[in-house]
Amino acid sequence: MSKKDYYVSLILKEIATSSDIVVFKGGTSLSKALKVINRFSEDIDISFSEHIGASRRKKLKYNIIAPIAQKLGLTITNFDKAQSDRDINNYIFEYKPICISHVHIVPAVKVETSLITAVFPFKVMPIGNYIADYAKDISLKDYGLEPFMMNVQALERTLIDKVFAICDYYLTGKPRRISRHIYDIHKILPLINFDEQFKKLVQKVSRNTLFTRHLPIGKNRNKHKSTFKRNLRQGFL
Repeated sequence: MSKKDYYVSLILKEIATSSDIVVFKGGTSLSKALKVINRFSEDIDISFSEHIGASRRKKLKYNIIAPIAQKLGLTITNFDKAQSDRDINNYIFEYKPICISHVHIVPAVKVETSLITAVFPFKVMPIGNYIADYAKDISLKDYGLEPFMMNVQALERTLIDKVFAICDYYLTGKPRRISRHIYDIHKILPLINFDEQFKKLVQKVSRNTLFTRHLPIGKNRNKHKSTFKRNLRQGFL
């Protein structure tokens, strides 16, 4: 697990230095940056603080993602299958395990690039790693493990995204891996101030997801609350 986190950290660091508009989000940001959850989240979810057009999407694949793999000596096993014009792409960075890997820990890091909507709000935060947390007697710089700064999606927005994700699963009848969202929401809720500003943020996110083909809840933007309640009543959660 430490080795996987090591490569997650190295890849994140390269992504952060490649662009000042890239934003780290999702479950892994909750553990590595926001320090909200204790579960090991192994995927990297990134988006951008502004709209990325066709020309920059192609550059993302060939001028950012590909060079990172080359610099770190990793192989992107599905590189040819990823299409730069898609709103969502997954890149699988494969690394060589030191020993026989545990059946539940695949020796690869998945980087998901989401270009559906711009990310807001976000803030610059330090990103750490497991080795740096516990190995106090080594020079972190020698191994590229020193903390670095990166744009991170705000906790409030992550909560909204996860609630919307649960609603999407309900609307599409696909309850796969929903437990992680429930756990994350449980950990986030006590930290959120549900004031007028939060309400405005929900409305703004809702407007931005309206009619987005990847997000079914976007087509039902006024039904988030009722959809979530139906999840509970029908035992979907």
